[in-house]
Amino acid sequence: MSNYKKIYVELGSERYPVCVGTGVFNLLPRLIRSVSTNRQLVIISVPPVAALYLDKVRSVFDQSWQINQLNVPDGERSKSAAVLQK
Repeated sequence: MSNYKKIYVELGSERYPVCVGTGVFNLLPRLIRSVSTNRQLVIISVPPVAALYLDKVRSVFDQSWQINQLNVPDGERSKSAAVLQK
């Protein structure tokens, strides 16, 4: 069972939803399917967070999903398209 609220974050001209609440984690596949038919994911994380949560994130998706991982360095400088292109 889940109980969550969808809030919208606005950053300049960009706006995106964030779901917050109980049980949201297990809804990840359904929430992603509500905005995309693609079943390919790239999970972008810093190594310490990936070590703690990557297996748990992967566990909520069935075998029909292709899940890749990309580790980036910690810090604000890593939050850019330039880092993803490396």
